[in-house]
Amino acid sequence: MGGWMWLRCFFGPHLQRVHRSQEQSRPEGRAGRRGWTYQPKSLEKHTDSILGWASALWSLSYYSSPLLLCYLYRKGYICSSKLVPVSQYVGTVMVCLLGVACLRGWGRWRNSEYQQFISILEETRKNHTPSNKKKLSCYDFDFSHWPADFSWKEVSNPKLLSKAGVSLLKPEPKLRGTADSMLNSLRTLPCHIISDDDDDEQPGPSTAPTPTTSRRRPSQRGRGRKDQAKTRSRSPAQSAAQPEQSSEPWKTETDPDTAPQASRFMPRRPPGAQVDLHSGHTPKDLFLLYFAADTMRTICRNTNKQAARNQQKGSKYQWTDVDVEELHRFLGLLIYTSLVTLPSIQDYWKQSHILSVSLPAKVMPRDIFRSISWNIHLSDPEEDVINDQRKGTPQHDKLFRVKPLMDDIRTACQAHYHPKKELSVDERMVATKAKTGMTQYMKDKPNKWGIKLFVLAESNNGYTLNFNVYVGKAHTPSVHGLSYDAVMDLIQPSHLGTGYHIYMDNFYTSPKLFLSLGSMKFGACGTYRSNRKGCPSGRENALTSKSKRGSVRWIREDRLVFVKWMDTREVSVCSTIHPAFSGETIKRKVKEGPGRWVAKDIPCPTPIMAYNKYMGGVDLSDQLLQYYSTHRRTARWYRTLFLHFLDMGTTNAYILHCDISATQQVTPMTHKNFVAELVAQLCGVTQTGVPLQKSTSHVPVAIANVAEAKDKATAGRRVCQRCKQVDKKRFVTPWKCKACDVALCVIVDRNCFEEWHK
Repeated sequence: MGGWMWLRCFFGPHLQRVHRSQEQSRPEGRAGRRGWTYQPKSLEKHTDSILGWASALWSLSYYSSPLLLCYLYRKGYICSSKLVPVSQYVGTVMVCLLGVACLRGWGRWRNSEYQQFISILEETRKNHTPSNKKKLSCYDFDFSHWPADFSWKEVSNPKLLSKAGVSLLKPEPKLRGTADSMLNSLRTLPCHIISDDDDDEQPGPSTAPTPTTSRRRPSQRGRGRKDQAKTRSRSPAQSAAQPEQSSEPWKTETDPDTAPQASRFMPRRPPGAQVDLHSGHTPKDLFLLYFAADTMRTICRNTNKQAARNQQKGSKYQWTDVDVEELHRFLGLLIYTSLVTLPSIQDYWKQSHILSVSLPAKVMPRDIFRSISWNIHLSDPEEDVINDQRKGTPQHDKLFRVKPLMDDIRTACQAHYHPKKELSVDERMVATKAKTGMTQYMKDKPNKWGIKLFVLAESNNGYTLNFNVYVGKAHTPSVHGLSYDAVMDLIQPSHLGTGYHIYMDNFYTSPKLFLSLGSMKFGACGTYRSNRKGCPSGRENALTSKSKRGSVRWIREDRLVFVKWMDTREVSVCSTIHPAFSGETIKRKVKEGPGRWVAKDIPCPTPIMAYNKYMGGVDLSDQLLQYYSTHRRTARWYRTLFLHFLDMGTTNAYILHCDISATQQVTPMTHKNFVAELVAQLCGVTQTGVPLQKSTSHVPVAIANVAEAKDKATAGRRVCQRCKQVDKKRFVTPWKCKACDVALCVIVDRNCFEEWHK
């Protein structure tokens, strides 16, 4: 029985989509109300792809066979001596394709959904009963595998055509003779070219199945106006009830419009820095608002635990527990790497080299810095083990390794600054290609691969107020969708107050979201997609590609105003806080005659003017973050987020400094000077790089302190750096410089220690 079912799956058609019947309940996890796209297992998916490519290549070679045969003949492949090798090659390819087809049949046989479909198809082929046809009508599959319900007599008789409901467009001539079946099969074999146009036709109401000849990817459905026009409807009974669109046409800039009554701006706290303005605040003081003492102690405790675990696993490096002061110096050196950029971390400790810098070696030995870098840990390692055991369950937290610092940073961002009226919401990409379920690809971002953050920032200065890390498929959105949830999770009326204006792009904008924000006494403005649910479409007097530059069209629906403006292309904006047009103009170069461009004032809608002015809050924040970024490629994704949180704390501290300086009417430091002063204060040095405490003298000391006499000359030996860099030789030595932490030879005939410090 199993072998017979596998054979059916081997010769079975390609299943496209499954439609839910009225008595059939929707399977768990399916998103579509009327049906769902058939999801093959990985084996079936990959083998089907291989066979599809093979069919396409065969079709290409078949239709180009005259040219191909001429080319092969001129190259000498069509001759008796080449017959055996070519036959062997073709036979090998056929055997491989047969094996792939067998694997595809195995993959289908292991899929219960496909087994159910193939059983219904075979039963319908045997018994053409209405009940079987009704069951088969729930599946879309290749048309060639569905038996025709009419005979040639019905087609040839015009009187029966209307009863049968079939029509013959153009009979295809068949070859005659004993080899009729084989030759016709071979002749039509390459005609399996996939055409998306076949999906555009909408079948009428029928109980017969609706097989197709095209493969449509799920990601292509509902992706714009072109795809929207191609939406399939299997029957009038199954089509969803569409809301009735108002017949009101689009209005122009000459028609008056009045903005709705805006909510009063009532912030919970006075906008600006929430610190004592009468006491002096150094860059270190402002930075430690985001990396507070409790946060630093938590990082130290978890880092020491992680180092102990690594040593138990066999890691061979010296480790002494890190404290808060040492962690300050470590963070200071990390920020220093954003000021002075070198190819690798090791270059910061090189001496007598063209890349030499003096500060890192004065602040911390290289090996200690590297040990802290390897073991820096934000969460409790023991709790990490418990969380890792929950993978695949709802209790698993993908962000557990960064959660302690992430929560503290988010709380500090909201506690120490209260925003002004205009805010913006956008995505931010933290560059990484780590193989986690959270890594996203966004082609329009400067960092195309990375971890995506939804960010709320102030529009005027780019201060990061709130953020959420997108965890990918592990995130289960509400019925309103991901874009709706992203904005609502960032907006907290209990913390902000009311009357704020939120600006966003077309990924988030929807009438449902704007009305929800309006009920919370927030205004909203943003570009929108014309195919978004609830947005007007198909109205009279709409913009066309030939509309004059500066043309304005708008429609108001209660608090929502939908505005379209023709610039170099059509721009669509929705707002709940602006009138459609108030007479504003903007300068644009307009072509007048061949090769002549003239700057002219053209009308610009009020929502678009405000959007261009206030939407760039997150972009400004990203720009400030990139000026002095500590980002480096790391082996762990949570270290990438740790460095991003470090940059976020530094940038927000600088914005606080600028706001305090403006309140006190003093000139603020430049961004560069602020970061340099912060590094000096964290590392405990002056701006000139001289340590505040006297440095250890350059004296040779043993690398390893051992008590046994037999090990004193060999224990802890490392490669001499001068021999390696200058003489290009590899000598090991048990001695190093105490101040530089560099291994150097100290012997009679080779005193590298003295030469190194000249």
